[in-house]
Amino acid sequence: MKRSLATQFISLFSFVLLLGFASQLQAQNFKLGPKFSVSSSGISGTDFQVQNLQDLRELQVSLQEASPEYHVGIFSRLTLLGFYIQPELALTTSRVSYLVEDLTGGGTEAANEQYLGLEMPIMAGIKLGPFRANAGPVYRMNLTSVSDLADVQGFGRRFQESTLGLQAGVGLDLGKKIVLDLRYETNLNRPTDEVTVFGQTHKLSEYSGQWVAGIGIAL
Repeated sequence: MKRSLATQFISLFSFVLLLGFASQLQAQNFKLGPKFSVSSSGISGTDFQVQNLQDLRELQVSLQEASPEYHVGIFSRLTLLGFYIQPELALTTSRVSYLVEDLTGGGTEAANEQYLGLEMPIMAGIKLGPFRANAGPVYRMNLTSVSDLADVQGFGRRFQESTLGLQAGVGLDLGKKIVLDLRYETNLNRPTDEVTVFGQTHKLSEYSGQWVAGIGIAL
């Protein structure tokens, strides 16, 4: 399923790019360029306690901080008769910090996680002068994740490989070059963010949606 969804999104992105290049007879209908975005953290922590009956250890795990997510990539847009389609491709990165407390021994240990992912939104909408309204699916793929929790004795970590979500929002074009977007993103399939401690599986965090603000520069 992961490869199938990724293939479909990349194929559609490539198709729109080719269609845009073919429309150079009216070059004002096509935009292409780099885009930079930042999103609020959509992660909320779920504190939990676990016990190991063999050595009578009791641990508590809590979310300390979730950084904003940063996006760096490209966008393209094809506009026809006031309607447009805007596929994007971006690398995303974020960082989350947890605190692991040993309630029996009194010690604490900080654990950080870093994520690098690939994001592919495909937005469609209407354009009225410089203003835009749009919505569309977004596919996310986890490229690599590094977690200090894996180094804590008794812990095991599982990351969601891919998710499918939905973005919707508004945009503003400043002249012919600057593209501004503000969107809200939610997941269509719930991410699995789990940790295994002493053989017990727990939900480590929940995804509550996030705001994404971006700026693009048409070349």
